[in-house]
Amino acid sequence: AKYLKNLEIVGCFSHISNCFGKNNKSVLLQLERFQKCCAALKDAEIDPGLLHIAASNAAILYPKARLGAVRCGSALLGRVGVPNQLGLQKVGELSCPISDIRWLPAKHSIGYGNTYITKKATRIAIIQTGYADGLFVEKKRDAFRTRDILRDGWHDLKALLLRRPLYCTINGQRCRLLGRIGMCSIVVDVSKVQCDPGTPAIFDTSPLMVNANVERVYR
Repeated sequence: AKYLKNLEIVGCFSHISNCFGKNNKSVLLQLERFQKCCAALKDAEIDPGLLHIAASNAAILYPKARLGAVRCGSALLGRVGVPNQLGLQKVGELSCPISDIRWLPAKHSIGYGNTYITKKATRIAIIQTGYADGLFVEKKRDAFRTRDILRDGWHDLKALLLRRPLYCTINGQRCRLLGRIGMCSIVVDVSKVQCDPGTPAIFDTSPLMVNANVERVYR
């Protein structure tokens, strides 16, 4: 840019690679190296432009890393990977209307593998959504250090002990999903909820995982 008059640098950036906790030496080292590079450009009479290195986690945990701008993605969605110190609220939900309502007798299996058996007569709603739309889709584990395996094992143990089922919201009431999630349909217990075919069911799901073909409504 110093010798090319038609070239203008509008900014310089990097990305912190490991920012999941405070007092991480690697974060401070990466920030220091980036600032040294930018300082070297200035010493060479080259304007580095707008500087940014912090995404959501770094912007929350490391004020020094905010520089001239920050790149907030998960923070805008209220789904940060660090303790939520700012009172951020989750943004984004998946809405799908009930397609049918039926009664099932006691001891009736639901879904693949017969993983759920009704204990009594149960009023169910069938909703035409599932994995194909990105419902409850999660990232696959891709780190296999000892600490990663132990952390994942701890999450699995909590899931085993707590046994928290999945829910959606219908007419302001939480309704439990029964059986396994299908590719294009799910079953929900609506025994205690006043609803009809066409009533919307609301699911708390990350917009990042929702299929691009699903209509987006911004409000």
